[in-house]
Amino acid sequence: MAGNQFSIGRDGAQITIMGASGPMSFNILTEFDSKPQYKDLKVEGIDGITRSRHLPNGHTGTLMFDRADSGVSDYFAQQEANFFAGLSPDQVTITQTITEANGSVSQYQYTQVDLWEDDDGTWKGLDKVPQRVNFYSARKIKVS
Repeated sequence: MAGNQFSIGRDGAQITIMGASGPMSFNILTEFDSKPQYKDLKVEGIDGITRSRHLPNGHTGTLMFDRADSGVSDYFAQQEANFFAGLSPDQVTITQTITEANGSVSQYQYTQVDLWEDDDGTWKGLDKVPQRVNFYSARKIKVS
C-alpha cells in the first residue's frame, strides 16, 4: 500500500453553485476556500474561573476564477440592477464534492449563501484575468 495518502486541491474541485433558476456557470474555477465562523462568548465567574463557548456562526469563503467568459461579470451586473430595481438579492447553495484519499466521496452543502464580487479582474498585457467572489453561508451541512 502506498503511503502519504492525503487530499490535494483537485480532490475537492467539484463545486456546484445552484441559483433560483438552476446551476450557475462560472468558468474557470481555480480556488475554493471556506472558513467556519464562531461567536465567542466568555463568562468571568465570581469563582475566578473564565468559561468560554464558541458558537457556530456561519461560514465565509472565496471562489477564485480565471475569466473564460462573461458569466461572473454578467451575474453581478444583474445583481446590481436587481438591487436598484428594489428586488431581493439572490441566495444560492454551494455544493462541494470531495474524492477522499481512500476513494470514498464526501459532499457538503453551504446553504443560504450570499455571494459578492470582490474583484472583477485586472486586465494586463498577456496575463490571465483573475476574478474573486466571496461568500457568506448560514450553514454547512454534510450531505454524504
